[in-house]
Amino acid sequence: MTPRTLLREPLVHFVLIGAALVVLGRAAGGRRPGAPPQDELRVSEAQAESLRASFRGAWGRDPTPAEDGAIIDLFVREEALVREALATGMAREDTVVRARLAQRMRFLGAAAADESIPTQDELEAFRVGHPEMFTSPGRATFDHVFLDGKVWGPRVDARSAELLETLRGLGPDADPERYSDPFRRPYHYDLYAEDVVERTYGSAFGALVRGAPLGEWVGPVDSVYGVHLVRVTARAPGELLPMDTVRESVAIAWREQRRAEATAAFEDELLGKYRVVIEQPAPESAQQSDQQSDQQSGQQSTPPGGAP
Repeated sequence: MTPRTLLREPLVHFVLIGAALVVLGRAAGGRRPGAPPQDELRVSEAQAESLRASFRGAWGRDPTPAEDGAIIDLFVREEALVREALATGMAREDTVVRARLAQRMRFLGAAAADESIPTQDELEAFRVGHPEMFTSPGRATFDHVFLDGKVWGPRVDARSAELLETLRGLGPDADPERYSDPFRRPYHYDLYAEDVVERTYGSAFGALVRGAPLGEWVGPVDSVYGVHLVRVTARAPGELLPMDTVRESVAIAWREQRRAEATAAFEDELLGKYRVVIEQPAPESAQQSDQQSDQQSGQQSTPPGGAP
């Protein structure tokens, strides 16, 4: 691969843009003590090695001497562009750059949380304290009658109302398969997971199964297949899952919460250094009063007819 070809590779630009953003983040914070003069573009051995490591990560091999010179040359050009961009205030005006700098600061704020190792007691307390995250879905036993919209067409509403009355009159002896149109899925489900019901039939059907009174035929409700009448006969609530089955998920969620807390505390600490002033628009009534005063002043200063 020639240096000219290398410079046209998007992956190389991606790697070097990342390196340039690091430089941008450092430069935005001001010149560090002992740093080289602003008019000097110096590539330290550590920076050069970092560029080579990025190349190895992208290509799976060491750069050739020509490629090594090309990636360093491109980095130097990026550095010059970054410095000029900072000189023009682009770091403050460009929303993408601002977001990237803010993101890097948040990473710094959350760094301490990344080093925390939770104890078993902390993980257990987190699991118990967040049951909505670690509880198995509820289950329901239900029957349904299927009405094929392709068969009934515009008469499906009338047919479903008629059939609902029939099923309610039959009580617990109603056989759903007898009154249903042909259907490729079961007519009866025994303690079926409610989240699977929703994924299978749709959100409206799932909500009906979760909320319908026990033992009563209800509907009609639409699904991805057609129209249904439903009777729920039993429910089993979800249970808090044992730690052995969710330990990894608990640890991940615990660490994410710690990161969020550390980031928020870091931002609050930074905000404490500033006096925040948010300008508010003038009240509409005050603006109208000022406009009326200006109009009256203008009328008084100019006699009728414009004569002096």
